[in-house]
Amino acid sequence: MDYHTLITPLNHFNSFDGTGRFAFAAGQKPGLGQSKLALPVRTGQLLVEFSKIVRCQSDNNYTWFFFNDGDKKLISKTLKEYEILLKARGFYRVHQSHLVNSEHIDEYIKGEQSFFMMSDGTKVPVSQRKKSLANKILKKL
Repeated sequence: MDYHTLITPLNHFNSFDGTGRFAFAAGQKPGLGQSKLALPVRTGQLLVEFSKIVRCQSDNNYTWFFFNDGDKKLISKTLKEYEILLKARGFYRVHQSHLVNSEHIDEYIKGEQSFFMMSDGTKVPVSQRKKSLANKILKKL
């Protein structure tokens, strides 16, 4: 281990780059070479691959992370913080309370109230203001 690896502080803006080092990302977004996100949990840091995150949902000043294996974790940071951090990784804010991983969108249901059907079977509402964003997401898929 080198000196940088030993002194790098851990916080919710850290990402794990797969080489055995934490990449400190204070004020910067995780690079595409990084494969894991470090989530602060009671016992330390939970390293999660970006591709395993299906969606995030706000709960006041907390964020629920929902994973493709059915697991979920409550993190004591706001959805806004994770929206900024995960935007470069294909995550989109489609509702005031929801951030979705575009890799896990299975279907878009249009209507008076539109929804994304996610790979875990959940329906995520798309707000009226975000319908044009939903169409852009679908064009990128």
